[in-house]
Amino acid sequence: PRPQRGAQQVVSLQTLTSGAEESTPAALLKVERVARYSGEAKVQQQLLLGAPEALQRFLGENGLKLQGLQAILLCSVKATYASGLAGVILAANTCGLAKLAVAGPAGTLEYSRATVRVTGRRYPAVEAKEATQRGVVWSGDWCQVEAVPLAERPDVGFVVTFTGNTDVTLLVLGVAEVAALASYGAWVDAQAMGRKRSVLVLLLVAPRVARSDEFRSWLAARERDTGHHRAAETPGADANGTEESGEGIVTATPEGEGRRGTDEARSGAGNENQASSEDEMKSASEDEQEGAGNDSGDDDGEEGQEEDENKEDDSSSSSSS
Repeated sequence: PRPQRGAQQVVSLQTLTSGAEESTPAALLKVERVARYSGEAKVQQQLLLGAPEALQRFLGENGLKLQGLQAILLCSVKATYASGLAGVILAANTCGLAKLAVAGPAGTLEYSRATVRVTGRRYPAVEAKEATQRGVVWSGDWCQVEAVPLAERPDVGFVVTFTGNTDVTLLVLGVAEVAALASYGAWVDAQAMGRKRSVLVLLLVAPRVARSDEFRSWLAARERDTGHHRAAETPGADANGTEESGEGIVTATPEGEGRRGTDEARSGAGNENQASSEDEMKSASEDEQEGAGNDSGDDDGEEGQEEDENKEDDSSSSSSS
């Protein structure tokens, strides 16, 4: 957002539960007003990504407040991702929030109404939105959230596009089943393809999935593929698959090969510089030795002159005697 006088707006992503408590991870996406001189930060707006079980207890134990909470984004209405919604509504009531948006897949509306009846709170007024097709579910002066359903899945993912000077698009996706890893990967590829902005992918992985060998193998393969796509889809590449940069021509090929020519050139230049440095050091050493020899010769001459003078004095004394 446009910064106020004497302050700046900072957007940050704060992880909450990490899965170590046997609960699905959650995160807070927030915008803060940071004073220019004192550095004091004040939260203005927040988006909650996921509402797992025991989230309210986690917030209380760590002294985290929900002031300025605008919306809750649920990738799924299963207990893994949404069983803590009631606790979050109670925490929002304690903070004095007047309204709260809840966005998720089909079934979010019914689940939200049932949760509000259980809490028995009139405020915040919960407005639920179901994403049965691609569309914007929440927008503010600092970002826009678009829900995109997964193919052949009841879950949804979210695409967060920021305004202002933030050149990043955030993809949020819940990973709840090992059997659906291929679908999750296809969704991420489809949303990241063709974007000019940098893409940050946030995976909210269920604990039982994170412990599986299948997920670890899938994630390692994704990292390798992502590295390949970064090299193969380099911004500014020409038709021959190269780009101009301040360091020379970089070939857009898989990682490890793209900068081979540049690395070899740097290596050759380094060898030449090293040889030049060795020659200079050798020359300096010879000069020092030569200078030391001259100094030694001068000293020997002075000592010889003193000995001759002493001999003359001795001979003069002998003649006088």
